[in-house]
Amino acid sequence: MVQDNGRFQISLPMVEYLKLQPFAGPTKKLLLVLIYLQELEEECWPTARLNERGDGGRFEERRLEQHFCHVSHLHSLGLAPKSRSSGFLEKPLDDLLNVSGFFDELVLKPGKNGYLSWQFGIFPAALMTDMDIYALIKSKDIALCTGDLDVAMLTQIMLRYKMRFPAFSLLTADPKSNLLFDPNDTLILNQRAFIAKLKRALKKWADLKSCRLVAELEQNGSAPGITSVNIRIAHKDTRWSANQLSKFHPRSIVIDVGSDTSVPE
Repeated sequence: MVQDNGRFQISLPMVEYLKLQPFAGPTKKLLLVLIYLQELEEECWPTARLNERGDGGRFEERRLEQHFCHVSHLHSLGLAPKSRSSGFLEKPLDDLLNVSGFFDELVLKPGKNGYLSWQFGIFPAALMTDMDIYALIKSKDIALCTGDLDVAMLTQIMLRYKMRFPAFSLLTADPKSNLLFDPNDTLILNQRAFIAKLKRALKKWADLKSCRLVAELEQNGSAPGITSVNIRIAHKDTRWSANQLSKFHPRSIVIDVGSDTSVPE
């Protein structure tokens, strides 16, 4: 195991994958933890390529190895920290095992000294191969991911924080990610619940990362309904003007949280 400096990298394609998958918060959080733990292994990530259909591929040199982590360690990383059992893993494990090609092995061994054994498959290795653009995540921030939108918000903010005009879409893939799969349907069925959830997540991460987050809930088409969620990030080092930061279509719903006094008028 390599020395842990409390930070780990996630590629742009993996960040986009975490954003677009319709997993509940605990499943995304477990996946984020396993990516972090994989980074601590000596083997790291081998180079892998997907085929043109995105439903298979090949490792260029070697496959990933199998590793394990005690359930108590997962608790310490913020996964159900108040629990003393491994029951919190059941639904996340079911979710992840249903994704073809993501894990070659993912098994929970319950008991007093229970542990989780995993072996990543071809798909995550391919997503992590392209590290030209990556997010640098603090491992301690994983524990702060308690809601369904938190993993996406954390990874997206850290991916783009140092850009001059940082922004991202919460419902569609970044074209630079070159994801070779079709995202699941992103239709928002319960708008009131989603907006309340989004407001909480925006406020939380604006406070934690000392930035201003301005979200546009776009409504295109022939009838009311959220069709896109576009989020802009502002802080003392970004280059947004006040007009750029807050200029949206008059039909859009805008949520503006946090503060940034350095944005010029």
